[in-house]
Amino acid sequence: MEQRVIPLGLPADRWDRLRDDLRKALSEEGLQSVDGRLQGTSAWFFSKSPDKSFPQTPDEVLQQVEEGRNGKAALATWRDAGYERSGPRPRKHFWDSRCNLGLSRETSDYDFQLASDDLAQRFERYAAQKGIPRNDLISKKGGHYRQNYLEEVAPALFTWMDVCGRVTGRVVNIASFESSGPMGMTAFSILDWVIEEPVR
Repeated sequence: MEQRVIPLGLPADRWDRLRDDLRKALSEEGLQSVDGRLQGTSAWFFSKSPDKSFPQTPDEVLQQVEEGRNGKAALATWRDAGYERSGPRPRKHFWDSRCNLGLSRETSDYDFQLASDDLAQRFERYAAQKGIPRNDLISKKGGHYRQNYLEEVAPALFTWMDVCGRVTGRVVNIASFESSGPMGMTAFSILDWVIEEPVR
Protein backbone atom coordinates (compact mmCIF):
# COMPACT_ATOMS: atom_id res chain seq x y z
CA MET A 1 0.00 0.00 0.00
CA GLU A 2 2.70 2.50 0.98
CA GLN A 3 4.60 1.80 -2.23
CA ARG A 4 1.40 2.11 -4.31
CA VAL A 5 1.66 -1.46 -5.58
CA ILE A 6 -1.23 -3.37 -3.98
CA PRO A 7 -4.18 -1.93 -2.01
CA LEU A 8 -5.06 -3.34 1.38
CA GLY A 9 -7.11 -6.52 1.42
CA LEU A 10 -6.00 -7.96 -1.93
CA PRO A 11 -3.30 -10.36 -3.13
CA ALA A 12 -1.12 -9.00 -5.94
CA ASP A 13 -2.45 -11.25 -8.69
CA ARG A 14 -6.07 -10.35 -7.98
CA TRP A 15 -5.32 -6.62 -7.95
CA ASP A 16 -3.48 -6.88 -11.28
CA ARG A 17 -6.46 -8.70 -12.81
CA LEU A 18 -8.99 -6.20 -11.49
CA ARG A 19 -6.95 -3.27 -12.77
CA ASP A 20 -6.57 -4.91 -16.19
CA ASP A 21 -10.31 -5.57 -16.28
CA LEU A 22 -10.97 -1.92 -15.44
CA ARG A 23 -8.87 -0.85 -18.41
CA LYS A 24 -10.83 -3.25 -20.63
CA ALA A 25 -14.10 -1.78 -19.38
CA LEU A 26 -12.89 1.75 -20.12
CA SER A 27 -11.86 0.64 -23.61
CA GLU A 28 -15.19 -1.10 -24.16
CA GLU A 29 -16.93 2.15 -23.28
CA GLY A 30 -14.70 4.05 -25.70
CA LEU A 31 -13.34 6.24 -22.91
CA GLN A 32 -9.93 7.23 -24.22
CA SER A 33 -8.66 9.77 -21.70
CA VAL A 34 -9.43 8.92 -18.08
CA ASP A 35 -7.67 9.88 -14.88
CA GLY A 36 -8.23 6.95 -12.51
CA ARG A 37 -7.26 7.01 -8.83
CA LEU A 38 -7.70 4.76 -5.82
CA GLN A 39 -8.91 6.59 -2.73
CA GLY A 40 -10.10 5.70 0.75
CA THR A 41 -8.62 3.54 3.46
CA SER A 42 -7.46 0.83 1.05
CA ALA A 43 -5.03 3.41 -0.36
CA TRP A 44 -4.33 5.51 2.76
CA PHE A 45 -5.01 3.20 5.72
CA PHE A 46 -6.56 6.07 7.72
CA SER A 47 -9.79 7.72 6.63
CA LYS A 48 -9.58 11.30 5.41
CA SER A 49 -13.27 11.90 6.01
CA PRO A 50 -14.00 14.50 8.72
CA ASP A 51 -17.01 12.50 9.95
CA LYS A 52 -15.06 9.27 10.58
CA SER A 53 -13.30 10.05 13.85
CA PHE A 54 -12.03 7.10 15.84
CA PRO A 55 -13.78 6.79 19.25
CA GLN A 56 -11.70 8.37 22.00
CA THR A 57 -13.96 7.53 24.96
CA PRO A 58 -16.40 4.77 25.95
CA ASP A 59 -19.29 7.15 25.25
CA GLU A 60 -18.00 7.75 21.72
CA VAL A 61 -17.81 4.00 21.15
CA LEU A 62 -21.47 3.63 22.09
CA GLN A 63 -22.43 6.65 19.95
CA GLN A 64 -20.84 5.05 16.89
CA VAL A 65 -22.47 1.62 17.22
CA GLU A 66 -24.76 1.04 14.27
CA GLU A 67 -28.29 -0.22 14.73
CA GLY A 68 -28.37 -3.97 15.25
CA ARG A 69 -24.86 -4.15 16.68
CA ASN A 70 -24.02 -5.01 20.29
CA GLY A 71 -22.76 -1.87 22.03
CA LYS A 72 -21.45 -3.72 25.08
CA ALA A 73 -19.45 -6.12 22.90
CA ALA A 74 -18.03 -3.24 20.84
CA LEU A 75 -17.03 -1.42 24.00
CA ALA A 76 -15.35 -4.57 25.39
CA THR A 77 -13.40 -5.00 22.13
CA TRP A 78 -12.28 -1.35 22.23
CA ARG A 79 -11.13 -1.76 25.83
CA ASP A 80 -9.43 -5.12 25.20
CA ALA A 81 -7.46 -3.52 22.36
CA GLY A 82 -6.02 -1.06 24.88
CA TYR A 83 -7.74 2.09 23.66
CA GLU A 84 -9.07 3.00 27.11
CA ARG A 85 -5.57 3.26 28.55
CA SER A 86 -3.82 6.61 28.56
CA GLY A 87 -1.65 7.43 25.59
CA PRO A 88 -2.22 8.39 21.98
CA ARG A 89 -5.13 6.87 20.08
CA PRO A 90 -5.87 6.97 16.37
CA ARG A 91 -7.69 10.18 15.44
CA LYS A 92 -9.44 8.66 12.43
CA HIS A 93 -10.96 5.29 11.65
CA PHE A 94 -8.66 3.05 9.63
CA TRP A 95 -8.88 -0.01 7.37
CA ASP A 96 -11.64 -2.31 8.72
CA SER A 97 -11.53 -0.66 12.17
CA ARG A 98 -15.28 -0.10 12.36
CA CYS A 99 -15.97 -3.75 11.52
CA ASN A 100 -13.21 -5.12 13.74
CA LEU A 101 -14.46 -3.13 16.73
CA GLY A 102 -18.00 -4.38 16.15
CA LEU A 103 -19.38 -0.92 15.38
CA SER A 104 -20.56 -1.99 11.92
CA ARG A 105 -21.12 -5.14 9.89
CA GLU A 106 -19.54 -3.52 6.85
CA THR A 107 -15.88 -4.02 6.05
CA SER A 108 -13.94 -1.19 4.43
CA ASP A 109 -14.69 -0.60 0.77
CA TYR A 110 -12.76 0.24 -2.38
CA ASP A 111 -13.19 3.78 -3.69
CA PHE A 112 -12.27 4.50 -7.29
CA GLN A 113 -12.22 8.02 -8.71
CA LEU A 114 -12.59 8.45 -12.48
CA ALA A 115 -12.17 11.88 -14.06
CA SER A 116 -13.18 12.17 -17.71
CA ASP A 117 -14.97 14.90 -19.66
CA ASP A 118 -16.47 12.26 -21.96
CA LEU A 119 -17.88 10.31 -19.01
CA ALA A 120 -19.16 13.51 -17.41
CA GLN A 121 -20.91 14.50 -20.65
CA ARG A 122 -22.64 11.13 -20.74
CA PHE A 123 -24.04 11.73 -17.25
CA GLU A 124 -25.18 15.21 -18.29
CA ARG A 125 -26.86 13.93 -21.49
CA TYR A 126 -28.56 11.12 -19.62
CA ALA A 127 -29.89 13.54 -17.00
CA ALA A 128 -31.19 15.88 -19.71
CA GLN A 129 -32.95 13.03 -21.54
CA LYS A 130 -34.55 11.69 -18.37
CA GLY A 131 -35.37 15.06 -16.81
CA ILE A 132 -33.16 14.36 -13.80
CA PRO A 133 -32.57 17.55 -11.79
CA ARG A 134 -28.96 18.54 -11.09
CA ASN A 135 -29.27 18.03 -7.31
CA ASP A 136 -30.19 14.39 -8.04
CA LEU A 137 -27.35 13.97 -10.54
CA ILE A 138 -24.50 15.34 -8.41
CA SER A 139 -23.73 14.12 -4.88
CA LYS A 140 -23.77 16.92 -2.32
CA LYS A 141 -21.28 15.05 -0.18
CA GLY A 142 -18.54 14.40 -2.75
CA GLY A 143 -19.47 16.53 -5.75
CA HIS A 144 -19.34 13.48 -8.04
CA TYR A 145 -21.92 12.10 -10.44
CA ARG A 146 -24.16 9.74 -8.54
CA GLN A 147 -23.19 6.10 -8.95
CA ASN A 148 -26.78 4.90 -9.26
CA TYR A 149 -26.88 6.22 -12.87
CA LEU A 150 -23.68 4.45 -13.90
CA GLU A 151 -25.44 1.33 -15.20
CA GLU A 152 -27.25 3.43 -17.82
CA VAL A 153 -24.36 5.79 -18.57
CA ALA A 154 -21.46 3.29 -18.79
CA PRO A 155 -22.73 -0.31 -18.44
CA ALA A 156 -19.28 -1.90 -18.86
CA LEU A 157 -17.98 0.12 -15.90
CA PHE A 158 -21.03 -0.80 -13.86
CA THR A 159 -20.47 -4.49 -14.64
CA TRP A 160 -16.80 -4.18 -13.68
CA MET A 161 -17.78 -2.56 -10.38
CA ASP A 162 -20.28 -5.34 -9.66
CA VAL A 163 -17.78 -8.12 -10.51
CA CYS A 164 -15.05 -6.38 -8.49
CA GLY A 165 -17.38 -6.31 -5.49
CA ARG A 166 -18.09 -10.02 -5.76
CA VAL A 167 -14.42 -10.92 -6.26
CA THR A 168 -13.21 -8.85 -3.30
CA GLY A 169 -16.21 -9.45 -1.05
CA ARG A 170 -16.33 -5.71 -0.39
CA VAL A 171 -18.38 -2.76 -1.57
CA VAL A 172 -16.80 -1.07 -4.60
CA ASN A 173 -17.61 2.55 -5.44
CA ILE A 174 -16.91 4.63 -8.53
CA ALA A 175 -17.00 8.41 -8.16
CA SER A 176 -17.07 10.11 -11.58
CA PHE A 177 -15.95 13.68 -12.26
CA GLU A 178 -15.07 16.00 -15.10
CA SER A 179 -11.40 15.89 -16.14
CA SER A 180 -10.57 18.70 -13.69
CA GLY A 181 -11.40 16.22 -10.91
CA PRO A 182 -12.96 16.76 -7.50
CA MET A 183 -12.72 19.92 -5.47
CA GLY A 184 -12.18 20.56 -1.78
CA MET A 185 -11.00 17.80 0.53
CA THR A 186 -10.81 15.16 -2.23
CA ALA A 187 -9.13 17.37 -4.87
CA PHE A 188 -6.31 15.89 -6.92
CA SER A 189 -3.03 15.57 -5.03
CA ILE A 190 0.48 14.60 -6.09
CA LEU A 191 0.24 11.97 -3.33
CA ASP A 192 -2.78 10.26 -4.92
CA TRP A 193 -2.55 6.64 -6.04
CA VAL A 194 -2.93 7.02 -9.82
CA ILE A 195 -4.02 3.78 -11.52
CA GLU A 196 -4.88 5.17 -14.96
CA GLU A 197 -3.40 8.23 -16.59
CA PRO A 198 -5.23 10.36 -19.16
CA VAL A 199 -3.93 10.84 -22.68
CA ARG A 200 -2.02 14.13 -22.77
